[in-house]
Amino acid sequence: MFEIFKNGVFIGYFPETKHWNRKDNHECGTIYDKGMIILGSRGRQHKRNVELCGCEGEAETLLKHLLWPASPKRPAIA
Repeated sequence: MFEIFKNGVFIGYFPETKHWNRKDNHECGTIYDKGMIILGSRGRQHKRNVELCGCEGEAETLLKHLLWPASPKRPAIA
C-alpha cells in the first residue's frame, strides 16, 4: 500500500486508477460502481472502481473479470 507523509504522519495513498467497465456490453438500469481493493499477483493493493450490476451477484461479475472475490456476498477485496 502506498503511503504519503502529510502533516507529520503517514497516511494511505491510493492514486487514481483505471475504471473497470463490464466487457459484455450489458445495458441495464441497475448498473452501479463499487470501490474495491484489488490485490495483484505480487501482493500489491490497487483501489479500483468496478462496474457491477444488480442482475447478478458481485462475486459472479468479479469472476468474469478473472478476479477471485474474497467473499461470496458483497466482497470488498478481490
